[in-house]
Amino acid sequence: MCQTILPVAVQYLQHFKNFELLYMGLCTSTSTEKQMGSTFSSMENDGQDSKNIKKAANSSTSASRAARYGGSSSTTTSADSSSMNNSSSNHTEPINDILVGVDSDEIFTCSDDKSVCCLNTGSSNGTSVSQVVQRWSEHKRSVTRMAYGPLTDQLWTCSRDLTIKRWQRGQDHSVCTIADGHDLNITALCLNPSESLLCSGSRDTVVCLWDVNTGAKIFRKKTSRNLVTCMQWRNENTVIQGSEDLKLRTWDCRDRALEAAATMTGYVYFPLCIDVIEEHYVCTGSKGFDGVGCELRIWDMRTNQCVTEMNGHRQSIVGCRFLGNKNSIVTVSKDQTMKVWDCDKKTITADILGHTGSQFTCVDSAASNDTNVQYVYGGAASGYSKYKYKHDDCSLEHMNTFTNVGLE
Repeated sequence: MCQTILPVAVQYLQHFKNFELLYMGLCTSTSTEKQMGSTFSSMENDGQDSKNIKKAANSSTSASRAARYGGSSSTTTSADSSSMNNSSSNHTEPINDILVGVDSDEIFTCSDDKSVCCLNTGSSNGTSVSQVVQRWSEHKRSVTRMAYGPLTDQLWTCSRDLTIKRWQRGQDHSVCTIADGHDLNITALCLNPSESLLCSGSRDTVVCLWDVNTGAKIFRKKTSRNLVTCMQWRNENTVIQGSEDLKLRTWDCRDRALEAAATMTGYVYFPLCIDVIEEHYVCTGSKGFDGVGCELRIWDMRTNQCVTEMNGHRQSIVGCRFLGNKNSIVTVSKDQTMKVWDCDKKTITADILGHTGSQFTCVDSAASNDTNVQYVYGGAASGYSKYKYKHDDCSLEHMNTFTNVGLE
């Protein structure tokens, strides 16, 4: 029995001795009143230190991301920051949607600050600017989505205040307000090619069809679990729409109604954004986390099948646009990156870290006078950036970043 107890007792005494030495060391290190004072002072300042540590960690993260993306982040160095020529985005809160207007230098933006802006981003002395052409502020809550009609030069917006409004250039107030379509947040809005019909979708599982000229409701379709996330017209009479139930739906509107035409499945997480080209080809970007989901899909509407799936983003894809042809697509993500994809080769041809220092929220693109160049606008939580994409070498060049008011 003694042989069993003795090793345990020795081990216990050794621990006690170590504890005694540790205690003596602590007493020695705090033997003066000044030292004790500094100890308690550091405890009182722990909140501030935590903020400083968090700030340092964020700076370290930005630096590592910048190293990965070749120093393209606006938060890396003062030299890089000065090269951005930052100016105001004319918003104070996150930009939710961005659309190109009558030409490649004009854009419309809408924001959580309840406002809608028409902006000129053309050059002044060789530097891109962000001049307000018109600003509207009638919505009572965040403005979530927009639809622009180049034929009529009219803009439609929807908001968390559950209204849809139509705006005309030169008019200080909206020319039409629709308030009887949806019961929950309106999340999607689009115009057909002739700009005679407007379609809207909401989290209330309802899709509505509207007469553009009168603002009258033509048809209202409620579908179980169809929480609408994105929407676009395929052609004059067909709408394609994504939903949180992991489905892509097409609606036939030829009889001025909404008749279910097809339903496509296969998503890991639901689609958040959509674009259409050449009528038959549809791209969608999906929600996701840590590289799961986050995929870009290409659908052929002649067969209602997914023909291509590509992965590369680490977080949700929140915006996607075809770049003038069905083989090139630009996407933006909550992982703060913008990527250009070659759909034939299923590769990423351009990959940059955004210049606002915040998550992307939306994207749009426009052709320029040069057939080799497309302008790309990326909206984000703290502003928006303008880029130049060149088809010949698949390069993305940052032109300027416009920061939200109060964040410069």
